[in-house]
Amino acid sequence: MTNRWRITAAVALVAMTGSALSHHSMDLADATPIRIEGDVEFVSWDGAHVVYDVRGTDAGGAVRTWAIMGASPRILRSRGIGKTTFKIGDRITVTGRFDPHTLFIAPDYFITTDSTRYEMGFYPAPTTSR
Repeated sequence: MTNRWRITAAVALVAMTGSALSHHSMDLADATPIRIEGDVEFVSWDGAHVVYDVRGTDAGGAVRTWAIMGASPRILRSRGIGKTTFKIGDRITVTGRFDPHTLFIAPDYFITTDSTRYEMGFYPAPTTSR
């Protein structure tokens, strides 16, 4: 093996390790069930996961913006959910789990004001109602 080959292999290994670590699932072991009602303030379909910011009231009555990381664009499209299904200003209810480590909500469902329920999570949502 030449030194040039070893250096190339080492650089490739480091690059692959970095990208593997940068894309990770949330650790929901410490997550708490959550249900918030609020208004969509931000929508992004540009990354590996669809991200929404929803401004709503927490359990203590304080108004805050919640970051919600849903499934991938491909998965949501397969469920009939598109980039314009939820727009800035839409009022929704989010059910899911709040991860205290990442400060993201992993959603199960978004429910619209007309009671339409959209499965937004990484995996099929639990069948138990909240």
